[in-house]
Amino acid sequence: MNKNICCLDLGSSKISGCILCFKNKNIKDIFFETYPTRALNRAKIKDVSKLTDALSELFSSLKKKSHLKISDVYLNISCSDLNIRNNFIVMPLLERGCRLINHSDIQKVKEQALALNSNWEEEIIQSIPISYTVDGKDGFLSPLGLYAHTLGINLLTISIKSSYFGNLNYIFDKLGYNLKDIHISGLGLLKYILEREALEKGLYVLLDIGAQVTDIVAYEDKRIKHIGSLDFGGDDLTEKISDTFKISFELAEDLKIKYGSVSEGTSDKREIMIKEQNSYQNIPYQKLCKVINDKIEDFLVLLKEYFEKNITDKKIEKIFVCGKSALLDGLLEEMELDLSTKVRMVSYTDFSFLEGIFLNKLFSPSQLLDYTNCLKIVYEIENLKKEPFQSNLPKGLFRRVLYWLKYLYQEYF
Repeated sequence: MNKNICCLDLGSSKISGCILCFKNKNIKDIFFETYPTRALNRAKIKDVSKLTDALSELFSSLKKKSHLKISDVYLNISCSDLNIRNNFIVMPLLERGCRLINHSDIQKVKEQALALNSNWEEEIIQSIPISYTVDGKDGFLSPLGLYAHTLGINLLTISIKSSYFGNLNYIFDKLGYNLKDIHISGLGLLKYILEREALEKGLYVLLDIGAQVTDIVAYEDKRIKHIGSLDFGGDDLTEKISDTFKISFELAEDLKIKYGSVSEGTSDKREIMIKEQNSYQNIPYQKLCKVINDKIEDFLVLLKEYFEKNITDKKIEKIFVCGKSALLDGLLEEMELDLSTKVRMVSYTDFSFLEGIFLNKLFSPSQLLDYTNCLKIVYEIENLKKEPFQSNLPKGLFRRVLYWLKYLYQEYF
């Protein structure tokens, strides 16, 4: 792993970033920074200049805190507007007869699946093997070492528009940084949680409730099942409060954070006094909670419809939630009741590499949620740096030579 890793998360209301410093593969130190900006709208760049300035300010602050040079950057983006396809391909291993499937065969079938999906208007940012087909039989997680005539693959490819990819590269290049890799909200984190909690069977979903978009990732039986997004976020609640009480968006946001609750608060008769410019206004607590409750009910209806249409009618075993809106009082409890499934918020325990750093004494759960997508990139980088084709090779030079001689014999004789 690198001596230091810089991870960024592009959000609709802010950009979050962190630098992790490593020593002997262990985290020596970690530095965080957040910069508020509205350069994106519904996960789309609406102001390149504003985004460039915001990133410049964020990098300057991170370098000042860490005293480190930043060169490579790992970026997290929303699931919104991704192009997701399942690519199926089958190739013969030999013209006649059968032989053992090796690492090279697996790599070749992946490359052919990617080639068939190439599109000059899109840039593939990630590819995930869902399953392999061996001699017409589907469902193999790893075909390595099986005896077969044909090998197929179901490859999930995730791509973005070339124009968006070009804009991102242009911005980072202009600032003097190399955009090393692009990651997808929630993807690596949910996979890690399932592995850590040994949740091998069942359907599990992660919701990343952002300012304007809720990113949705689903795994079934430890395989990726769905990646998508819903046009709903914390701003929808804020705008409803602003419209109802005729106050500014900023004041409505403050009101939501300090007093907001999903409960309708029927027994609480208090009023909240607010000041905007030179005038005062009393906001009934009951009415505030009802506005929020009604909007959350709309969100949960949309969510159930989304699940039924895009994921399955099968029971979801558990939903994991991240994003600042997850802290809204009573939200998780309301989701459990309405969706009839267990719901929990992403927490410190989901980031095992933070255990010895005592961040829980420095950062509140609210602050941690700002950096969830930055921190989860570390898991994905760790997986990407593993050499799957090398790790399964026989140990020792002599055994590896025999392995490749056997492969060459099967390939040509």
